[in-house]
Amino acid sequence: MIYASATGLADSLTEAEISRGDLYPELKRVREVSVVVAREVVRAAQRDGVDRQKLLQFLSDKELDEYIKSKMYDPKVVELPSHNISPVGSPSREGYGYDSARSSL
Repeated sequence: MIYASATGLADSLTEAEISRGDLYPELKRVREVSVVVAREVVRAAQRDGVDRQKLLQFLSDKELDEYIKSKMYDPKVVELPSHNISPVGSPSREGYGYDSARSSL
């Protein structure tokens, strides 16, 4: 499966990346490339008979890609309410097990 992940990574290189001599796809495509790598690992596990979700064997590559995307973490920027964070050693940090004497490293 390590070989399958390496193959998936290499197969994800675009023509432009190959012509530049890049060894890895551009970081901005990490989510897209991760789907390809995950698909290749799943297919390798299926070939080796060590896959745990047998129903995935019946999915086409396109359907498997959609399944993988549905399971991926999707980071979203969430605006949090503004909090008045106090400086180290201030009274608002007392009682939380924070030792300001040890924090001056």
